[in-house]
Amino acid sequence: MMLRDIAYSGVKECMYANRLKPGQFVTQRELAELVSVPLAPMREAIQRLAAESLIRIIPRRGIQIAELDIELVKDLFQHRVILEREAARLFVRGGDLAALDGIQSEMNEVVDAARDPIDEATARAFIEADWKLHYLIVESMENEVIARIHRGHGDIIRLMRHRRRFTQAHLLAVRGEHQAVVDALRAHDGERAAEMLEHHLLTSLRRGLGIA
Repeated sequence: MMLRDIAYSGVKECMYANRLKPGQFVTQRELAELVSVPLAPMREAIQRLAAESLIRIIPRRGIQIAELDIELVKDLFQHRVILEREAARLFVRGGDLAALDGIQSEMNEVVDAARDPIDEATARAFIEADWKLHYLIVESMENEVIARIHRGHGDIIRLMRHRRRFTQAHLLAVRGEHQAVVDALRAHDGERAAEMLEHHLLTSLRRGLGIA
């Protein structure tokens, strides 16, 4: 992995772990020291992070870690609904069912072992299993441009997820929603899978905003 990619991933991990807090101002040098990379690759990573709206570069003030923008999150979920519905319809034509089952098994293991209060390690494992399903469905389209945009938008949404508390009931609900999507895909019912995926995404948005 190139140093600029290490810098990019390192900053995101610090954001997920809340070592970099929403609204916080930092310098390039502070970020480089935080993830132990030289300044040059960090500068490249900063441009990529800014393009994905994970940070803001403010002249004469420095670099600001993104704050949760509710309207942006709503817009990103609307984009996800449109994209993932179509991806689900296409997945039934030849998507990797074995990978689909493996991801669901991974989520089952996390959820079955979870107990309230949900600790940070369990929450992170759950979020990773959740996103693997969505990435698999979208990346089955074999369109690198779409996959890159989807992953970039996903990073912003994942920050919202990492900063909220989870309960066992929440994990069970998401697992059930995922299972409905998986069942439809295994039955080669693209329309049903698209409907179940949209329901899951809109329900996730309401949960993320604290209204479900």
